[in-house]
Formats: sequence, C-alpha cells, structure tokens
Amino acid sequence: MLSDRPGLGRAETFSLKKGVTLRGGYAGLAGPNSNARDVARFETILSGDLEANDRGDWYDESRNDNCYHVVTAAGAQGMQFGAILDGFTVAGGHAYEHDGDVMHRQYGGGLLSSYAHELGIHNCTFRDNFA
Repeated sequence: MLSDRPGLGRAETFSLKKGVTLRGGYAGLAGPNSNARDVARFETILSGDLEANDRGDWYDESRNDNCYHVVTAAGAQGMQFGAILDGFTVAGGHAYEHDGDVMHRQYGGGLLSSYAHELGIHNCTFRDNFA
C-alpha cells in the first residue's frame, strides 16, 4: 500500500506491513478471468517515477524527482516482521540525495529493508533503480 501520508514527494513509498502478503501478476479486468495469475504475462509494476518522465540512464536529471525508495520494509529490532512481496516489478527508485542530508537516502532505491526479519521476496524483478 502506498504511504498513508500523502504529499511526501520523494519520500513516498509502498510500505510493507507486518504479516501481509502482496501478490502481483493478475489479469485484472483486462482478462477473461480477472483472478488468473501469471507473473510473466501480467506484469505488475511498482514505480518510483513520480512524474512519469524517466528517460536515459540513472544519472539523467529526469530521475531526480523519483522517490527515494519504491518499497520499504521496516520492523523493530529483534521483532518478527513476516511480510511477503510476490510477483512485482519494482522500478524507478532513486536513492540519491544531492545535499546528502539524510544517510538512509543513499541506499535502497528499489527496496529499503531495515530490521525486516522474515521478509519474503518472490518472483520479483528489480530494474532501473539507483542507490
């Protein structure tokens, strides 16, 4: 689910929740059976390209407005987390802070995981992310 704090700009993220499984790759309304699941055929993209304007390589200025971390998973130190991300393409994260003011914004363009024990990532593709 997208952050429940609207208006965060580059700090927006899809935040995984404890014990929740997210599955992509469903046909949806485009298919004869909306519940048909085929990750290769029905790509489900979680994108950090907030302005839908990416072009060129990671250093192109069009990526400077992308979110820092497309997906985040954070748990308390020593606690069980147990979230699963299954069947998604994660793209367009740009964990690069030009001013360098926040250390964690240098890591995890596609996925930032912090104390997320028992985090499951299955059938996912990470592309065009930078950290």
